Amino acid sequence: MGKIILLFGKHTDDKIIDAKRAVDTALEKLPQGSKIFTIVEYGGPTYEYFEIRTLILQSEECLKVFFNSTTNCLQKIVRSFNQEEEPDLSDYGGSFFPVELPRYLSGKGIKLFLEEITSEDYKELVKNYHETQQQGHKDDIDFLVKKRDPPVVNQIKKIMEQDSNNSFVIVRGLHHKPLKEYLEEEGFEVESIDY
Repeated sequence: MGKIILLFGKHTDDKIIDAKRAVDTALEKLPQGSKIFTIVEYGGPTYEYFEIRTLILQSEECLKVFFNSTTNCLQKIVRSFNQEEEPDLSDYGGSFFPVELPRYLSGKGIKLFLEEITSEDYKELVKNYHETQQQGHKDDIDFLVKKRDPPVVNQIKKIMEQDSNNSFVIVRGLHHKPLKEYLEEEGFEVESIDY
């Protein structure tokens, strides 16, 4: 049976070396000969800026355009890496980490999948974040985890149904540690590493 190794850490440019080391450590722990996959973390386009949140929450059209354009851009990046090609980053305006880590994973022979999130779930995340910001809190971590981690479990289950010997190396933010429990409840062998 395959194994799932979860790597938890910050997704900041200064942590890329630590994340790469954690990937290398994880690969040494996986069963020989298994196909290796990852789910690239993606909770939708960034919504940390008040102006962006306001536009998204006031206009379905704005939500649709913003969500679809960013999601399509990242899907193209994932597809390029899976085809062992360098992606066109002309539409990408984000930081280094979300591109460099998938490049590294792909270079290690790991097949990439983008975390599946619906525009409806994304809108709920934006609304929740907006409300917690207005109350003076940083983030509602419980809401974030409960909204985003169960769909990742479902993605993993679909891939494991194809071959139970498949393995995973998945890099998630520090707040997603409950993902380990969700996966263990489904009967998967799971190990976690902090970086």
